[in-house]
Amino acid sequence: LACSLHAMAAVAAAPRFDRGIVSTDPTGAIASEDRVWLRSSDGECSYEKPQICSMAWSLDHQLHHHLYAAVPNGGPIAILKAERIAVHSATGFTISEWKWESSRALRLGWTHAHELVAVLESGRILLWSMQGERLADFGLGLACEANGLRDCALSPNGAVVLTQTLRLFALLSFEERTLVPLADPLLSSPPHAMIALEPPVGSGQPPEVLLATASRTVLLVDAAEAQDQLLTAGPFASMVISPNGEFVALHAPREHALLVYTTDFARRVSTLRLPAGKATALRQMAWCGTDALLALIEEKEGAALLLIGPYGDCVR
Repeated sequence: LACSLHAMAAVAAAPRFDRGIVSTDPTGAIASEDRVWLRSSDGECSYEKPQICSMAWSLDHQLHHHLYAAVPNGGPIAILKAERIAVHSATGFTISEWKWESSRALRLGWTHAHELVAVLESGRILLWSMQGERLADFGLGLACEANGLRDCALSPNGAVVLTQTLRLFALLSFEERTLVPLADPLLSSPPHAMIALEPPVGSGQPPEVLLATASRTVLLVDAAEAQDQLLTAGPFASMVISPNGEFVALHAPREHALLVYTTDFARRVSTLRLPAGKATALRQMAWCGTDALLALIEEKEGAALLLIGPYGDCVR
């Protein structure tokens, strides 16, 4: 479920909600457990969740125990577990599988050409075809390979890596393999979360990076400087960027809240208070279109999905 959340969010076209999302039909009765009514800018409309195809997944462990990467819009899903890497269709059918013979992997991802990317803790990057053919194996330079990597943010074009010495480097392209050092964020401890903001296509500029720090704020880091966004609701456990790059959603466990800001942090767009208590945990969140968030939460009763509109209203 956690792995398919990105595919679900990418496929779903989120309506532009007004205030006052409701989950009942106009008569006040719930239409069915598979249908919800939403009030959008175009008036009342209903959304159903019919079964499109049968699922063939057979996982012996929860997916969050493994490394995985999903191609957007219902594409293939790669899973690394038990020294084997497998590529599945979104419905769970195996496309290919091969033995993992490299050192410890830090992150998996996909390029625009649907090549599988693996970033290793040793500071190397591997690329495979979807059928398991090794396409590339290259290092990220002395600073990364000598110290090793602590974290990584992947995009279809390149990567941003954080070394064990808490320095940032940007790989601008998997083809040209140009590595650019970013400004020193002067971290005293590892960040709680890290994401990259992609530059305009063809600009040749390195990406900007958002770091959620232990000091409850967020740093915006580029090649020249690290800017403190002066937030106080952190530390933030996770962050996700909207598909159009205009908004960032942050999970603040200390505040039991999901916060949405513009990416320049000039304005807070919405706040959603989550149920407080140790029995409730946010497992994952992803954007649904550019207006709504899809959040997977774990409760005492089991897992639940929340569809959250731009004003903080939600449908469960």
